[in-house]
Amino acid sequence: MLILIGWQFLVRQPSDYIMNKTEFYADLNRDFNALMAGETSFLATLANTSALLYERLTDVNWAGFYLLEDDTLVLGPFQGKIACVRIPVGRGRVRHCGCPQSSAAYRGCSCV
Repeated sequence: MLILIGWQFLVRQPSDYIMNKTEFYADLNRDFNALMAGETSFLATLANTSALLYERLTDVNWAGFYLLEDDTLVLGPFQGKIACVRIPVGRGRVRHCGCPQSSAAYRGCSCV
């Protein structure tokens, strides 16, 4: 189970051109696919995904993953400020992403 935290819809290019949401995600998807082409490591994929998001998103101080182990979210690869290592399901900032509170529901939930 993965939960992604940290997002923003606009990104500034060096020319100060602001992409709209559709352009941003199309560009991000293209670069993600190029970065992950041929990669088979789950951990490397999570690490590079968090780096790509952190590099591209504006006004974000954290982008990364928590992995669900039983009823606890355990810190996975991330970029940014120091993070909590373990978060019991239903506690902390993660609950504010809109996921249901039950652990069974968390298993099918991803927050972007």
